[in-house]
Amino acid sequence: MQKVVLTSALSNKKIQLIIVALIVTLFSCKKENLNVFNTDTFQIEIDQSGFVTGLVETSSKQNFVPTGNKGPLVTVIANGKLGMPTAFKAISETDYQLSFDQTDVQLTLEIKQKDTHISFSVADISSDEDLEAILWGPYPTVISDTIGENIGVVRNKNFAIGIQSLNPKTTAGKLDNIRGVTSYHGTAAEATDFGSVMQAFAIDRTKDRTKSNWDGWKNKFPGRPIDILNEEEGAITGSAIALFGCKPATALKTIGAIEVAEGLPHPEINGVWVKESKETNRAYAISPFTEGDVDTMIKYAKKAGLRSLYHEGPFKTWGNFELDEEFFPNGIEGLKSCADKAKAHGLNIGVHTLSNFITPNDKFLTPVPDRRLAITGSAELIEAINETDFDIEISDNQMILNQKNSKMNTIRIDDELIRYGSVSSEKPFILYDCQRGAFGTTASSHTKGATTVKLLDFAYKTYYPNWDMQKDMVKNIVRVINDAGITQMGFDGHEGCYATGNGDYAMDKFAFDWYNTVDHVTVNSSSRLKHYYWHINHFINWGEPWYGGFRESQADRRFKVQPFLERNYLKNMLGWFMITPTTIPTDIEWMMARAAGYNAGFAMVLRRPSLEANPHTDELLALIKLWEEARLSGAFSKEQREKLKDGNNEFHLERIDHKTLALHPFKTNSFEHIKKVLQPGEPTDSEWSFPNRGEEQPLKFRVTIKSSVKKSQGFITKPNLIFDNSFEFELPDKMMVGASVVCDGSEYLRIYDAKGRFIETFDMGRKPPVLRKGMHNFRFDCSFSGDDDMTINVIVKQEGQKEIINL
Repeated sequence: MQKVVLTSALSNKKIQLIIVALIVTLFSCKKENLNVFNTDTFQIEIDQSGFVTGLVETSSKQNFVPTGNKGPLVTVIANGKLGMPTAFKAISETDYQLSFDQTDVQLTLEIKQKDTHISFSVADISSDEDLEAILWGPYPTVISDTIGENIGVVRNKNFAIGIQSLNPKTTAGKLDNIRGVTSYHGTAAEATDFGSVMQAFAIDRTKDRTKSNWDGWKNKFPGRPIDILNEEEGAITGSAIALFGCKPATALKTIGAIEVAEGLPHPEINGVWVKESKETNRAYAISPFTEGDVDTMIKYAKKAGLRSLYHEGPFKTWGNFELDEEFFPNGIEGLKSCADKAKAHGLNIGVHTLSNFITPNDKFLTPVPDRRLAITGSAELIEAINETDFDIEISDNQMILNQKNSKMNTIRIDDELIRYGSVSSEKPFILYDCQRGAFGTTASSHTKGATTVKLLDFAYKTYYPNWDMQKDMVKNIVRVINDAGITQMGFDGHEGCYATGNGDYAMDKFAFDWYNTVDHVTVNSSSRLKHYYWHINHFINWGEPWYGGFRESQADRRFKVQPFLERNYLKNMLGWFMITPTTIPTDIEWMMARAAGYNAGFAMVLRRPSLEANPHTDELLALIKLWEEARLSGAFSKEQREKLKDGNNEFHLERIDHKTLALHPFKTNSFEHIKKVLQPGEPTDSEWSFPNRGEEQPLKFRVTIKSSVKKSQGFITKPNLIFDNSFEFELPDKMMVGASVVCDGSEYLRIYDAKGRFIETFDMGRKPPVLRKGMHNFRFDCSFSGDDDMTINVIVKQEGQKEIINL
């Protein structure tokens, strides 16, 4: 090798020029080996092997791909092997060819550069092998500040990078199971040690994948069928994604622009995209209204300033969605008349569904069961049976094992449904104590070797459709929506679409078909979100009111879901709440303060008997309307909203005039009484002092019995509470752990159980003393029974300095 020597004859300036020239030459060679794709703000660099080496902000030239951690543009799974890209080359202005190791698969990708994003789609596939799936990415970034796991956007304070699926067959997320189900919140973007990754996949669903031998698959239900799709729906060809990068403040608008440019769902309310409209997360009423009382319920909803009247259970059957005559004796015309009346008052009318759940009384099951009902597997009859045989031997029990938590235990043989009591765990596999001709089907004789299938069911005592029947269910629910003029619907139980075996694709396709079939704008919600469905969805509203009072029924989980909604560009929603005959204004204001803090909508269950039985109904509805007006107008400051979020803080809102409100915060003093072991005769009570520096006001407090022992059965007896050494409160003689006593300043104490559910009112016969300015004290004592770590918590609530708010 010839040695190069730089002599002193070369000046330092010349040496510097040579070095610069070498650097420029090397840099130019590097760029020549890259394929570069641009938007107005973003650049993607892909090397000749097919790896993404650059995710670059155009203005700053910062590359967000971690050093030494480039990601594949696409990988393939063929014949059980994972193929990494080895060559990437242009074959036309927009088409590029990708080759892979481990396989002869070649993909032709169509790549288009747009102002806001770069799209990648599979235009053609060349292979003699079985291409089972493709993986888009994962694309690594150094960004870790905010990970939008469902929407697929990662961002820091300076830049955001995102991935978007451009059709339902392309699932944004990690592929780690044979059905293509991603985790509950999503994996379109995930945090890593170096920052984050974004990813998507598509499965060839035109073939049976249950026996694939790629070790990346997980199959929790071996032998459970996966519905095989036709070429148009199930092929990988056409799978497509978009990648984009922009300033964080414009990321949501960029997604909206991608929707429009790529023909994705882009629902609007009054001409404004739902992800930006203030109308999207307005609160609404849930009610079992009827043709006879819809006018009354509309008045209640209007008094509360709610935007919809949403029926919680209008259907007699799910599947064909027959209306319940109890609510709508005139059927679809009766429901339409309700919708027309609501529309005249500016309200939506909604219906609640369990998506693709099927009830046993539906025509899909009775009197002749549809052969397209989802199954867990099949077996054969070992011997012929007649209509009076109640113990039935089958060839295999795998179909039983594929659903260990079955509640309905239903098999189908020909046109008969049969429910069994139990099954033997070893051969001979015998179904014992069978109920023949279940659900109105006909008990019949069946030949030896007849196919026996186990129906897939759920704890709600319902069944599921396969892929083909699911399309019919979409048509059935859309028929009701279109014919009756329904303008709101919920995809509750949306995960039931997994019954088809086609994972997230089935959920997204169910909603996609629905969206493309309804003939007018229909607000839709769900309790579960998938990446592509995000484009269709108006809001996610999870949180149920059935398990306790306003403060206790899933409160922590309601609040914990808010950061998920925010990092995935969804409107905040707090879930369902319910007004009962015993709901009081402080319950409503506690909830409304949280809604204002999170700028969150909610659903309020309004049942006519409860409203008519509650003496505070008009006040409750007026408070809801007032708080919603303030929230939607943006009246609360950032500092106020932070305080309003805290469940330990309480507030009262009042109107001064049509443009001015007063927010009254309440200060709390919290005290604890514990069990004391002292000498005989020595006082065991606790005494606490506290000042009232505010205005004279009613005395308000809450006494709660607590224990750190799970499911404690402890209780107290003979509670003694004395205020200012003079007023002795008469409390229930026995109180269980978790129970609370609330004094709201009136002569009535209210007793609640551990779930916050009202138990009874305790009449003291007179009002408690007024809390005047100055120092005050409480003394408390009781007898403990049960756990030694029981404590008594006494909280005194005092009104603080009011804050003036301008609308």
